[in-house]
Amino acid sequence: MFQVLHSSAGAGKTHALVKHYLLLSLHKGDPAAYTRILALTFTNKAAAEMRERVLVYLEALASGGPLDGAKADVRDEVMRKAGIGEEELYLRARAMLTHMLHHWSQVAISTIDSFMRRVVMPFTRDLQLDHELRMTVEEEFFRAKAVDLLLEEAGQDAALTEVLVAACSQLLEEERAWKLDEPLLELSGQLGRESALEHLEQLKAISAGSFLEIRERLRKRVSDFRDHMHRLGTEALDAIAHAGIDPRDLAGGANGFIVYFRRLLDLPANGDLGKGGPAAFAKDVWHSSKASTETKEAIDALAPLFRRIIGEVEELRGGEMRDHLVRLAILRDLLSTASLHSIDQRLEQLKQMEGVSFFSDLTRKVMGIVQNEPAPFLYEKLGERYLHFLVDEFQDTSLMQWHAMLPLVENALATDGSVLLVGDAKQAIYRWRNGEARQFDAFPQVFGKEALARGSEYESALQRAFKPIERLDANWRSGRGIIAFNNALTGHLKQTLSGPARSFYDRHEQQARRGDEGYVEVVCYPGKPSEDEPDNGPWELMVKAVQDCLDDQFRPGDIGVLVRTGKQGIEASRKLTAQGWNVVSPDGLRLGANPAAGAVVNIMAWLQHPADEHAAKAAQAIALLGADPGTVDPFPDGTGPQTFMRTWHAAHPLVRPGETLVALTCRIAEAIGHHPAKDAFIMGLVDEVHAFCKASGDDLPGFLEHWERTASNRSIGGNPGSDAIQVMTIHKAKGLQFPVVILPEAGKTGGGKTRDRIWIDPGKAAPDLPAALVGVSKAMEELEVPEVEEEIRLRQLDDLDVLYVAITRPELRLYISVSDDPRMRLATAIREYLQLEPGGTWTSGSRVPRAPIALGHADDDRTFPLESSARTGERPLAIRCEAPEDWDPAAPDPYRSHGRAVHAILEHVRVPQDLPAAVAREAATGSLAPGQAELIGAHLAQLLAKPGLAPFFHDGAEVYTEATLLDAHGQAHRPDRVVRNGEVLHVLDIKTGAPQERHKDQVRGYMALLAEVEHCPVNGWLLYVREGELLAVDP
Repeated sequence: MFQVLHSSAGAGKTHALVKHYLLLSLHKGDPAAYTRILALTFTNKAAAEMRERVLVYLEALASGGPLDGAKADVRDEVMRKAGIGEEELYLRARAMLTHMLHHWSQVAISTIDSFMRRVVMPFTRDLQLDHELRMTVEEEFFRAKAVDLLLEEAGQDAALTEVLVAACSQLLEEERAWKLDEPLLELSGQLGRESALEHLEQLKAISAGSFLEIRERLRKRVSDFRDHMHRLGTEALDAIAHAGIDPRDLAGGANGFIVYFRRLLDLPANGDLGKGGPAAFAKDVWHSSKASTETKEAIDALAPLFRRIIGEVEELRGGEMRDHLVRLAILRDLLSTASLHSIDQRLEQLKQMEGVSFFSDLTRKVMGIVQNEPAPFLYEKLGERYLHFLVDEFQDTSLMQWHAMLPLVENALATDGSVLLVGDAKQAIYRWRNGEARQFDAFPQVFGKEALARGSEYESALQRAFKPIERLDANWRSGRGIIAFNNALTGHLKQTLSGPARSFYDRHEQQARRGDEGYVEVVCYPGKPSEDEPDNGPWELMVKAVQDCLDDQFRPGDIGVLVRTGKQGIEASRKLTAQGWNVVSPDGLRLGANPAAGAVVNIMAWLQHPADEHAAKAAQAIALLGADPGTVDPFPDGTGPQTFMRTWHAAHPLVRPGETLVALTCRIAEAIGHHPAKDAFIMGLVDEVHAFCKASGDDLPGFLEHWERTASNRSIGGNPGSDAIQVMTIHKAKGLQFPVVILPEAGKTGGGKTRDRIWIDPGKAAPDLPAALVGVSKAMEELEVPEVEEEIRLRQLDDLDVLYVAITRPELRLYISVSDDPRMRLATAIREYLQLEPGGTWTSGSRVPRAPIALGHADDDRTFPLESSARTGERPLAIRCEAPEDWDPAAPDPYRSHGRAVHAILEHVRVPQDLPAAVAREAATGSLAPGQAELIGAHLAQLLAKPGLAPFFHDGAEVYTEATLLDAHGQAHRPDRVVRNGEVLHVLDIKTGAPQERHKDQVRGYMALLAEVEHCPVNGWLLYVREGELLAVDP
């Protein structure tokens, strides 16, 4: 069964999904049925919410007690569709809950990206990817490095160098910034766009030299056309001058149709010749009524010439003129486009060097896998088989992600499985992240099926299994008045859309389910008098709206100010803060925005590089902590930064560079008075350091670089509390709700720093190019280029979708301000619909004061201090809640450093001659007590000298130390040493404790995994360091 559920904002989508999940799980008596359900969401937060909701509902069903509300709805639905009574439901729910809690790793509720990673993991070796498949979101950083590498290699590849030099020359000719890295970096974003992949693949076949030849041909055709237009303009103007005609005597005077001929002399890049020429041609009136009779006769004598020239030019508009303007657009970015393949090559090299992949890479890899491998084979590799698929927020799913899932979906439908896709095309605001809402609106047809070898077969499978389902049109979030306003406004605004996109808003009306009436206020403010003057209109209205809400007993935390861009968010925060109100935003929750976290990192930088610059930054950061507003002088006694920092360091001897990074972070934080247990930002910093160390080791310089690249922008998340107004972009607010929503500058587009580009088929304009990248502009739109027209329609849809998401967030109040600027399309439509003049206000409903919140409500912000009792001068007791990384469950002695040190040393020993350096390396970390390094080194030297260990430590052996093995459930296993000897693998596990029978079972597990992956004989061994004994392990 294939179903598509359309769910509008606030309609209870998550409840519907969880109810369907539990129905599939409890329909039969199998407590493990949930393991055959794959539920995919768009974000980690949504996946966590769904998992939590599943547990809450399941626990309620398994309690056997009375239920009401949503839980009762789930109970009744499961009983009705499964045909069972309450007692049987109770037994099934209890059995499922027990099984689920004991097999939590088999609960397949995750993000689409996580699932794609799972599909790729078994094929990492075949795809030549890092075996751990480390993911990164630092795409912009790696693209910038790839561009730098490309420019550094200029001069080595003659053809590529010529392209880069020509590109620089073009920038100078067009009087643009001559730095080539900027346009290259700007265009490199195309490498991550699914819509660009096909075009980039086509352009790979064109060499750098061929691009230069194509450029020259295009430039010649552009020059020839401009020369032709110049000749026509010159002919007309010369004739006028030769006849002695004053331009003022022509129709329209000096600004009339003569402007048309003047512009022909230097044809504008947008092809705009003015309206005077065609108007005079249509009327066949060429002279002014004030001209003398003699002059009129002279002008009329030139009329055939005017008609011929204007007629010839206008006849070219739909043909050669259009091609000319397209060529100009192509030429602007042609040379940068020619470099994209080279940038992509450098980018792949960088990712391989770093051992990382982008999430966008996974989708492409999965596409290649699922299209070439049968579904049963994929499930065998995954270790799981799914019969039921649930996909949430499908409108934000990319085309490639859905196409990659189709073979698995087809297999499920063919084996009595089911597929449920849930989404709302009206909330598709992630097209810039490859989201494709058109496919959601097209079901049961497969959008873009022509790109798939078996596209028609997949479509037939969906159509055969398709069963329509009633959409969710109830709204449980907003007051009645807000819903009525949104229904009416959205119905009007959808008329501004053209083409198939309008169908996204069919049946957009919602039914109110809350008893509150709600309040809506829309205000129109005058546009800016000039570009140089600040636009205070929307912010003044925002401040008034906040004050009104506070006067009506709303708390600051009830208010959400939603903006379109980060720049608007900064301005809104500044205006609110100036009124004395607390403000929190996603930017405010960034680690890098917190003074204490910044101080810790600055001190780390000084410890690593004790230069004056780092000393000054660290000293300033320390001085600012706890300082009163105003100017802070960190050196009141005239001491310099270095003296200040050395004095500070001497006063805190526990801050030692030899510590592990996590320990060093905690020591510094405690030294500046911010204990991790009491400071969410410091705890977030510790988590970030710990995650970095797991991936890259204890590398302080590496972490400092990681901080600059991405870590400083990480958010700690959490609840902003009740005393702060929340300011965020509409994209960040998706999925959230607020008692009060204020929307300044409604209808304003997102804009951007870079020029937007799209791919087109150049056709006759550039027949040598299969595809070309051009900027989206008014001129290109007027040329009726199909791809540009489609892009304009989609952008109009994007703008309306963003507005729809914003106006569906409030529960009780919605405040909107719109500009009277006619260039703002949506704002103008709102203003005209409500018949608002500048300064006017439209309201609906009444301002009812906020009802008091009872103590113990979910929003109660009581806090409980976390304190530890310690005697004066003693360090507080630290309780570790997780096992050490190298803890051995078979020999649990985690508090001795000897075993960990031995493992760390032998990890870096390939041959016995490596031992001294490995011991010195471990000693340098500070983890060994004085004298311990010599003792361990001497003991290991004697051990490695034994003949029995020679096969594991001989020169030329193919050795893997601490290599990660993943089982069918994605669990990691890490044998100490694997050695390949011809066609035979030897796995050696090193133990520092007493022999245990379970050690053999552990090695047998490694042997089984290796045999399954490598398909060759595997021998197992145990090395007991303390006894110096090497034991063979039977399979």
